[in-house]
Amino acid sequence: MRPSRRLIYAAVCTGVVALPAPAFGAGWVYTESNHPAAGQNSVLVLGQSSNGRLNPARIREYRTRGDGAPLIANQSVGTLGGDQQVTLTRNGKRLLAVNQGSNSIAVFDVDRRTGALRHVAGSPFSSGGKAPISIGVRGRRVVVANHGTIAPFTPGPSADFGNPNFVSFSMSKTGRLKKLSTTPAGPGPTQALIGRGGRSVFSTSFYGFAGPANQTIQALSLSKGGKLSEAPGSPTGFPASMYENHPPLPPFLPPGIEKLAFGIATHPSRSIAYILGAVNFQVGIYRYSRAGALTFLSAAANPGALAACWVVLTSDGRYMYTANTAAQTISVLKVSPNGEQVSFVDAAPVPSTGTDLNLAIDSTDRHLYAIAAHDDPDGPRPQGVRPDGTIVPAPADGNFVEAYRIGRGGKLRSIGTTALPVRLSQEPYGLAVLRKHKRR
Repeated sequence: MRPSRRLIYAAVCTGVVALPAPAFGAGWVYTESNHPAAGQNSVLVLGQSSNGRLNPARIREYRTRGDGAPLIANQSVGTLGGDQQVTLTRNGKRLLAVNQGSNSIAVFDVDRRTGALRHVAGSPFSSGGKAPISIGVRGRRVVVANHGTIAPFTPGPSADFGNPNFVSFSMSKTGRLKKLSTTPAGPGPTQALIGRGGRSVFSTSFYGFAGPANQTIQALSLSKGGKLSEAPGSPTGFPASMYENHPPLPPFLPPGIEKLAFGIATHPSRSIAYILGAVNFQVGIYRYSRAGALTFLSAAANPGALAACWVVLTSDGRYMYTANTAAQTISVLKVSPNGEQVSFVDAAPVPSTGTDLNLAIDSTDRHLYAIAAHDDPDGPRPQGVRPDGTIVPAPADGNFVEAYRIGRGGKLRSIGTTALPVRLSQEPYGLAVLRKHKRR
């Protein structure tokens, strides 16, 4: 008989499950507990086997020396909406993680043979703003998106969005962060994605759809010296063709949300950016210049992708995956060789029925991982809405990491659900994968 997720969760917390450690030595998956208590935030490390499965028996925890962001029912809308909260450098030697509740960035040295973490001297470092939500890293350059708000927060015409900003840093050989420049962000920035070449930065604005100017997309230029500046044409929003003919939306969604842009990914070898329409069931395809200026090329259908939030591509750029939080599915899309066309392939369900958030693919392009959170802070799920429009909560019974095998045609097959030792009153976020470094 298959054990329930609650039993697995209890076993993880009490340490009674025993699995052979050598089977899980191929790599590690990192996520963040996002614990809001003072000094209790942490990075969780899960062992990965060669077949992609994760070890539920030994989840290591490393304190970030800071605070996560609180999850408060009906008062967290948009405050936890971000990607790249946990980020590895390209060589896997360092890991950076946000302390959203204490305005700092933890920097760790990574043991690439064991996956263990150790703070660099001086960590954590000031994020240069309030509520850091995303970290971009390219070489010695680091860019942080400071969201500006944490719960309790209720968006609206009179809401105080704080002073959201983007801050660039240099990272020394020892891992210390030194602030270089600051530039304003739109209300509720979600990402600090550094594009190919390292000279452009992209983000979306969670609360931007509510403004009359439809400024939901922001592009920045990052100079060789690390100075940030607004890119030509930024901020901007989706063209009307992206949202005018969207399918009917659930009644609880606010007016104008069909304009909301969310997760962004860039092609690994071409200057192409993909921006998700959160509720218009489209993927916007853009070309970007060295200075970060975006040019809209076309839109691709992403059917059934309600609340499409985050997006990743395989390292060869052939396949794209989007986390559809309200639909509790992950879309599979095929990308053309030139990166300019995207076609829908399939949608894989989330077995835990959690709200799927951040996604990550390992360096082999054979396994994909997803955070599946207990509940959605931004709104109810469709199965939680009665025909008369009243809302019925539909939370999952834990916080999980979902593991999938990437098969032929990019399709996903679930290979396991791993319960995280994270309370239901918290929302874990951020995801990064590292393969074990083998000595030569």
